[in-house]
This record gives sequence, structure tokens and C-alpha cells, in this order.
Amino acid sequence: MGSFREKFMRTERNFARHPAAIKERLIDAARHGIAALHSNQHELAKMPEDIRQQFLEYMDDLTKIPGAEGSIHATVSQMSEGEAQIMVDRFLALGYEVKQVGHGKS
Repeated sequence: MGSFREKFMRTERNFARHPAAIKERLIDAARHGIAALHSNQHELAKMPEDIRQQFLEYMDDLTKIPGAEGSIHATVSQMSEGEAQIMVDRFLALGYEVKQVGHGKS
């Protein structure tokens, strides 16, 4: 499994390249990018504490509704387009912080 930085970058690429509407892009990007990271204690431990806390809060918000197709799908499906865009923007801001860690910021 790749590092937490790779998971963030893969998720960002999915946001940019996926042709679907914002909610579908958010579901796809989260499922195929960062979902596994949420339960990977080894990779979470590599994150600086402030980024890890923001990431865990983000994932809590992204997975708060259980559903047959998964909590990410169920949660995002209940969001408005605007709420989904806010979640994307939050992720991109967090991804920016992750990139800064890779460039010497801690």
C-alpha cells in the first residue's frame, strides 16, 4: 500500500479527471483514494498530528450515514451539490497541507 501522500494525490487526480457530477466524483475519489487510509493505523501514524486530526474529522463527516452501498455513498447521496463541493474543497485544502509536509513544512 502506498503512503498517505500518494493516497491524497490519487484522490485529487480522481477529482480532476472523473467526468461525473460533483457528488459522484466525491464518492469515487474517496472510495478509490483515501477510504482505506482511514483504517490504516500505520499510515495515519506517519501524518503530522494536526493533519491526522483534520483528516479523521473529514472522514467522520464523509461517513456519518450508514448504508447498504457503504457509508461514503450514503452520506454523499444525502448531501446537496453545494455540500458536496464544500467537502471537495475541504479535501483539497487538506491535500495542500499534505503537499507542504512533503516539502519540508511540518
